[in-house]
Amino acid sequence: MHIPIMVNEILEFLQIRPGQKGLDATLGYGGHTRKMLEKLTEVSGTSGLTDEVYIKDDVQTKGDSWKNPEENSEDNSRDNPADNPEDNPRDNPKDNSEEVFREKAPEGHLYALDVDPIEIVKTGERLQKAGYGEEILTILQQNFANLEAIAKEYGPFDFMLADLGVSSMQIDDPKRGFSYKADGPLDLRLDPQHGIPASQRLRELNREELIGMLVENSDEPYAEQIASQICKTFKKGGSMDTTTALREAIERALCFLPENKEKKDILKKTCQRVFQALRIDVNSEFEVLEAFLNALPEALADGGRVAILTFHSGEDRLVKKAFQQYYREGIFEEIATDVIRPTAEECRQNGRARSTKMRWAIRARR
Repeated sequence: MHIPIMVNEILEFLQIRPGQKGLDATLGYGGHTRKMLEKLTEVSGTSGLTDEVYIKDDVQTKGDSWKNPEENSEDNSRDNPADNPEDNPRDNPKDNSEEVFREKAPEGHLYALDVDPIEIVKTGERLQKAGYGEEILTILQQNFANLEAIAKEYGPFDFMLADLGVSSMQIDDPKRGFSYKADGPLDLRLDPQHGIPASQRLRELNREELIGMLVENSDEPYAEQIASQICKTFKKGGSMDTTTALREAIERALCFLPENKEKKDILKKTCQRVFQALRIDVNSEFEVLEAFLNALPEALADGGRVAILTFHSGEDRLVKKAFQQYYREGIFEEIATDVIRPTAEECRQNGRARSTKMRWAIRARR
């Protein structure tokens, strides 16, 4: 079961209002997407008004608090029905209907991205059944590395979210090869239609390259032993085509550890790190994130807000560095002075939330 992480913290910061334009850079199962859509449609009290979703396949302040958006100016009479009796349902009985309120609600829009051709269709169908149609939601089968082009066509955005974690439905599907816990092909691609599977990638790397990949992508302390074991397996004519084969290679690499309860925990965490490092490499995740961060300044509207959820130190370092640089340059008027973490209660209810870190920033006015 997929449970969206840190929903309350995200919504509290983004301060989504009807009439705004937003971007969910990582659609996934659509948990965060749906919560943002609820905020966009809050005024009308409806979930969505059409019957199909549009899916396209193309393209620290000088302070420390989250600032409230500027209030509407006093002369903005179109949002005050008292200024025009004909627009006020209370003074116009013949117009007093729920439909009037729908028509008067500001029109907002959410764009959502995902590279996974399998899950994007399923999520689109779920959101369609929930009532979110093309007037409020556009789903694009795009990598968020393409943010620059996406923003030129659809932006700039008042709010943005990027959840860099892998969705539960991907992890829990043995055919995708994301987890060491179930046997399946060692694939690990977020988009199975592009790139090469992890099994092939392992054959392309020599021992030194494997060590570098494991250290850089997951700070793996047993990188040398694991890289040596993988190369030894290939040299003996063995294969690394399944998740089980890789897990067993990791177990052989750590055979020197004493047999006790602690070893079981070490093996578990090592498998998690190795699969993570390989997934990052196969999907060029650091390069994708850097491209996204480079495009942020132009993609955000003046006063626009962005929140990013990371799940390991490599991702967080990149986000922290970019945010601090943009703050020093005056591009961001405010950034999170420290990471925000899930509550202890959320971590108890959802173990996958434990490693989550959230950083946020607010775009300065140009």
